[in-house]
Amino acid sequence: MADSEITPIETPRTPQTSERRAWVRYPPRRLEMLWHLFGMKPPEQRSAVIQDVSTQGVGLILDRSFAQGSVLVLRFPGTSLETRPILVRVKHLQQLPNDQFKAGCTFVVPLSEEQLAELI
Repeated sequence: MADSEITPIETPRTPQTSERRAWVRYPPRRLEMLWHLFGMKPPEQRSAVIQDVSTQGVGLILDRSFAQGSVLVLRFPGTSLETRPILVRVKHLQQLPNDQFKAGCTFVVPLSEEQLAELI
């Protein structure tokens, strides 16, 4: 079957009426955040904007796309987390205007309440 013959199947969607997140997300204080893809040699450090954060995950605005399931290494200069790379797994990615992407990520190792407090 040729690609042109494939037609998407539309499934009915019901609107979400309540928040599905299990953890409360907080807006971050203004922080510089650097990231790179896990396993990149040498790592190309890029900046990102933190949209929201919880002990379990983080929402990021990035300037490039990658596959769902990718692992990113985050760094937070000027915090106690500066010397410790934080690993997150990309759960979903949405394209935004101006060649930006919104990534919903979960921490490989959840943040402690103290670490979260430093970011909000």
